[in-house]
Order: sequence, then structure tokens, then C-alpha cells
Amino acid sequence: VDELRQALAAKEEHVLQLEQQLQQLREVSAVDRQADAPSEPVSRLQQEVLELRRARGEDAAALDEAQRALHEAERTEQRYLEVARENRKLRQDLSALEDEGFWQEIETLQQRNEQATSLVRESKEALERMAPAAAMDVTSLVARLEVFAAPAA
Repeated sequence: VDELRQALAAKEEHVLQLEQQLQQLREVSAVDRQADAPSEPVSRLQQEVLELRRARGEDAAALDEAQRALHEAERTEQRYLEVARENRKLRQDLSALEDEGFWQEIETLQQRNEQATSLVRESKEALERMAPAAAMDVTSLVARLEVFAAPAA
């Protein structure tokens, strides 16, 4: 990209020089000639200026394309880094799943949940038997215990 910018700047400088020469030749030709046809040096310089302008336009387009490609490469590199970070995190998560201690902890939690569910059922039944004798309204508590003790869908 920097090389293209330098080449474009050099061509622009050359175009300016040729335009100055062309202007000088026109001034000299206007004084020296009687005919309306431009002199050969003026025509040659006009053609060279046109070619350089065309080349400068092509270089500017190439520079724009190079800048777009550079930005695209930078975005691609950024996305690659994001994917690499995500990949590392997923690998860490996967290694945690492969850890035997993790699965033992899950089994322990499941066993404790089963014990808690059993204890809730027994407590619910005991409350239902004792509530009428104690003249207590435990319907709300019993309903919540039923929801807790219900099997997961």
C-alpha cells in the first residue's frame, strides 16, 4: 500500500511537471506560430499528460483496492483471534467436563437432591397428618412441598 502511494505521488508530480511544460510550450507556440494546429512538442506533451492521468487513475483505483484488501485482512485477522480465544475457552470447558472430580461432584449433587426430595415428601405427609390436630392451615406450605417433590419433566 505504501509503495502504491509513493508511485501515485510520483506520477502526480510528473503530471504537474508535464502540465507546466505544456503550458510553457503553448505560450511559446502561440507567439511563434501562425497556424491553429498545435505544434508537435505540444501534441506529444498533451498525449503524455493524458496517458499519465489515465495511469494515475488506475493507480488510485489499485490503491483503493489495496486499502480495501488490507482492511479485509485486518478484519479477518481480528475474527481469527476471536475464534482462537473462543476455541481455547471451549477446550478449557471440555477439559473441565473430562475432569473426574467434576462428574463426582455432579453425582453427589444428584444424590443429595434425591435425599432432599424424599425428605420433602416425608415432611409433607407428616404435616398433612399433624395439621388437623394442631388446627393449623398448612395448605400453602403443602402445595409448595408438592411442587418441590414432583419429578422434573
